[in-house]
Amino acid sequence: MSSKKAGYRCTACKTIYDHHPPGHCPKCGSPFLESYEIQDGDKVEGFCFITTAVCQSTGKPDDCFELQTLRKFRDIWLRNKSNGEDMISEYYKLAPQIVSKIDSLPNKENEYELIYSQYIKPCIGFILNRKQDECLKLYKKMIFELKTKFNVSHSKQTFVPS
Repeated sequence: MSSKKAGYRCTACKTIYDHHPPGHCPKCGSPFLESYEIQDGDKVEGFCFITTAVCQSTGKPDDCFELQTLRKFRDIWLRNKSNGEDMISEYYKLAPQIVSKIDSLPNKENEYELIYSQYIKPCIGFILNRKQDECLKLYKKMIFELKTKFNVSHSKQTFVPS
């Protein structure tokens, strides 16, 4: 029987909490917290799989602005939406498959650049302008289009463009 424990980690000072601190890290004050899971003693972090792959393809570090911004969006805003947990859960099932398909392409850098310019960069702009609903709408469209393009399926249909 596997055991699973969830919590949050500060992306700045890496402090781990069993619960979500109110709005920021109590230790360092950073607003950038990400979810994590420990399953059978092994840590499984709450990755932004597609954004991580996009940023890695351009040489950006794991703590770059784009990743921190989208992690904050996920952990503070999306997680608190009525179906946020379901969207996050489905994303974690779809995104690794999508990234795997993209990584098998001979022109994967071009694909990641396209994803960055069409989806990631505009989403960051929406978040910075406090238009989280617009970011979510565009991100859902991205997931829907990528899972269709790369023939990735999952039983739920959370990521249907609105």
